[in-house]
Amino acid sequence: MKEIEKLRELFNSGDFIQIQTAINLVISLNDKEIYSKCLSGWTTSRREINEPYKEEVELKFDSKTIDKDLIESETPVIKNNDWANKSRGYAVLMLLEKAPKETILNSSLSLESLTKVDLRGVGIVVLPTFLKKCKSLQKLNIENCNELASIDDEKLLQKIFQNNPQNIIHIIDKITVDTSKLEKSFKEELNVCFYKKISSDVEKINGENSISINEYIRSGWGKDGIKRKENNIRITKLINKIHHYLQDKKINSIVYGISLLETRLFNFKINQPTTKVIDYLIPLLNEDSNVSISGPEINWEEIQIEPIIYKILSVETDRKLAFNLYGDWEGWYVKLLEQVCQKNEVWFISLMMKIKLSNSFGVMNGEGWTPKILFDGSVLFRNHHRVIAPKYESTVFFNDEKILEFLKEINKINSNSKVIVTTNSGEITEVNDATQITKESIINGNNFISIHNREEIDNCSFEVRKYLSYIYSSTRSAIMLRLVKGGISFYSDYRADDKYDYLIERLPLVSFFSEERELPNKTGIQLQKTPFESKDLTWKKNTENRQGYVYNRVLDDFYFDNFQEGLFVDPKKSLMQNSNQLKLLPIELLYSNLANYMYSEYAETFWFTKFFGNNKEFPMNYSGEYKLNKFFRDQDFNVSLKYRMGYEIQKTSLENIHLFPEMMFSRILKRFLELSPFVPEKGFEKDTEWINEDCCEDTKKSKKMFYDQIKNIENISLHFYVPKIDVKELKNQFKDRIVTPHYETISDGKVTKFKEGAEWVELKLEYNEFNEISIKKSDVTFIKKFINLYVENKCEGDWSYLADEWWEMFAMYIKMPDGAFLDFEQLGKELTNTSWNESSGDEFNGLLANTVAISIPDAGVYQGFDSGDFDSGNM
Repeated sequence: MKEIEKLRELFNSGDFIQIQTAINLVISLNDKEIYSKCLSGWTTSRREINEPYKEEVELKFDSKTIDKDLIESETPVIKNNDWANKSRGYAVLMLLEKAPKETILNSSLSLESLTKVDLRGVGIVVLPTFLKKCKSLQKLNIENCNELASIDDEKLLQKIFQNNPQNIIHIIDKITVDTSKLEKSFKEELNVCFYKKISSDVEKINGENSISINEYIRSGWGKDGIKRKENNIRITKLINKIHHYLQDKKINSIVYGISLLETRLFNFKINQPTTKVIDYLIPLLNEDSNVSISGPEINWEEIQIEPIIYKILSVETDRKLAFNLYGDWEGWYVKLLEQVCQKNEVWFISLMMKIKLSNSFGVMNGEGWTPKILFDGSVLFRNHHRVIAPKYESTVFFNDEKILEFLKEINKINSNSKVIVTTNSGEITEVNDATQITKESIINGNNFISIHNREEIDNCSFEVRKYLSYIYSSTRSAIMLRLVKGGISFYSDYRADDKYDYLIERLPLVSFFSEERELPNKTGIQLQKTPFESKDLTWKKNTENRQGYVYNRVLDDFYFDNFQEGLFVDPKKSLMQNSNQLKLLPIELLYSNLANYMYSEYAETFWFTKFFGNNKEFPMNYSGEYKLNKFFRDQDFNVSLKYRMGYEIQKTSLENIHLFPEMMFSRILKRFLELSPFVPEKGFEKDTEWINEDCCEDTKKSKKMFYDQIKNIENISLHFYVPKIDVKELKNQFKDRIVTPHYETISDGKVTKFKEGAEWVELKLEYNEFNEISIKKSDVTFIKKFINLYVENKCEGDWSYLADEWWEMFAMYIKMPDGAFLDFEQLGKELTNTSWNESSGDEFNGLLANTVAISIPDAGVYQGFDSGDFDSGNM
């Protein structure tokens, strides 16, 4: 039928206007056969979910229900939805509403049965009329419906809220209906999920001898009879509880929703003091730096709170502004908070969530190059008034003899130009001799050598100088080395954000000033199996009480003079004036907010290199899959590459699976040829000239050595991911090559093991007739059969669901050769470069996603890459 072909083109165009045209055309034709063919392939899915809705029913595309006639044409009239745009699903629902009763439909396909309707990304202007026929509807998703002009149905507004309270923030200006019932729902939800829970928790924490933070502060830190240490644990727990509940996404959305709904209909003229506050704050919400200056002079008694809150919350931004209390010398923002809290406590919480508190510290005259270990295991440096952070460059693998030679060369650098840190019997220690770096610190990576004088490295031998010089070529002011098992990791540095001034000045665990003390210098801080096992700070405290810990570290530096009489001094004032149960002061929320900001913005800085291992087996940055990692280490592999299954995989994708190792290694070799900094002065006339030459004593040797080792099957191990499934044939095929990974955690000396719901099998590799590394034919045959059966039995024949079920696919373990410097960042980008797919024979037809995860366990390094990294340069 010509109409069907035209409709197929319109419905699957991806253009909402054309889809709407197709809908109108079907309705105008009013042909039951056309309706039937358009709806073919569509049904509903049912799944059990948590209360209050026992079962969720929503629209679903199922290729197995397509008419036989349409199967022959290979494409349904209306294809499946894109994940971020449900326009084709919208079309199906529109047709369901208008379909003649006698139309033959899937028996489960009906508007009345749907409990959830997803209109994400659909270009609707008004809510569709078919929603009124969805009698069982509980949740309505209108995320990214940017063309929607108004919402005039109170009941549907409730369904939008039930799906995701956060949506209220995005549609607040489109609501044209009375929201009093919705506000009531918000408040009931807030009372259940926040106030009642935290009231009970606070009562348990405080007990009979309760003390508020405000009383704690006013006591003079124990001078008036209240001992600070006795109340420290209680206050820490209180801070953590408040933070925990306020960080809950649902609570966050409800608080925003109540505040927006209550302040949006302000009917009075905005006065001048209010305008001054708005004009000051609103532009700051999109600034790149935190607010560190006081605002305009205001008569606080005259400001109107409603328009201020509404304007602030209505601004959508990717970042959350932080008010720097250290720089707010007049307490301007604290005075604003006081006015808001006196007007409405929920608005006060919403403002705290939108504009965080910080206590940054600007240093204009800091020390020289002084490494500092922070309480999360990161290392920062001070370069005059700049904050410097290490940037990982590469790990070069050496045997023990070469490492010792390397360290002896490092000793030729003047002691005033370097700082060497190790652990001695678990204690962090500064030494002057690089060869004194202990084996225990090498196993856990608890060591570093910082070098901050470029001229001094000229004293080293050529073999050592070539590495140090190369790293110095991309650094700001200094370099750093870290010994790991079987190698040395190299780091350049970069300027970190100035907001970390506070961190480096106020929160170091260990600081090193070698010019002030004789070496060796023991710090008194003991490191055992976990990163921090000192008298004052344990790893357990760091992980379980992190907000409270940060709060305790910054409490002394907080400007208490900013708290005015009234709100922040009266310990009897509760947060909710209408609640007799809850006895939370706003100041306690302030401290929870501050601790949260300090933790998220300062402490958990994952891009800073962490140096402290969490056990004697593997460094901190590499955890999980204990059995696989043990295999990895026992076999002396030092680098792993993990690949994920592609979402476009089909049966034909498996045809080239045997060539996977060769394709990956060809990319690695190409990148090494191009990126290795150590080449002969005259370069290479041809990329392959060096391959057939004998090893030379010059720097060409590293390339020859790399080629010989990387193309040796003995130096490669390839594992294939298998979802947990009891298949006798799997055991018969792979036998002792099956590895069931498990995770291990250590707590109070006890080891707990957790098995993963999957297995890995080690594949056999061989050279084919073209001298290419390929997977052995018997393994390839089994893999193809296994995946096909898995799709048929577990995915009901639908290949599009395979990647969701399978996810990972290959793990490749490699023995990198000694002395080869490889830029792993550039390698990761090249391995995921989509332009490789344009080469003949290098097309997997969706077998693999353009992603790779590179791990160097002994170096504590993990980096994930996808195809976007190559194009954008992002990490």
